[in-house]
Amino acid sequence: MITDKPDRVTASLTLRTARPTAQHVLLTASGEITADSVPALTEMVETRLRGTLTRLTLDVSAVTSIDTVGLSALVRAQLVARCRGIELRFLTRDNASVHQRLTHAGLPYVASEPTL
Repeated sequence: MITDKPDRVTASLTLRTARPTAQHVLLTASGEITADSVPALTEMVETRLRGTLTRLTLDVSAVTSIDTVGLSALVRAQLVARCRGIELRFLTRDNASVHQRLTHAGLPYVASEPTL
């Protein structure tokens, strides 16, 4: 369950976490994934990837823009997760601009995830 209080806030990005199961973390990002917000996002993602989870879902459906630095951070997160045997999913819902950016970066995404 996601709480009303964000876990991390930058000038352009809000990050919230929830743990649907013991082995699964849902990280929800809203705002901009840009050079300014990447350090906060990277810290939260990498902290979770060092844990014992088997799946990390990054909900980017409320992201309004992603620059090249942001895309690079997401590609790196995917590589780190893969190396650690963790499934990383990018959840886009109906956000067409995020779909397009992830597709161009070669990142897999899911439009919906009925069973978190």
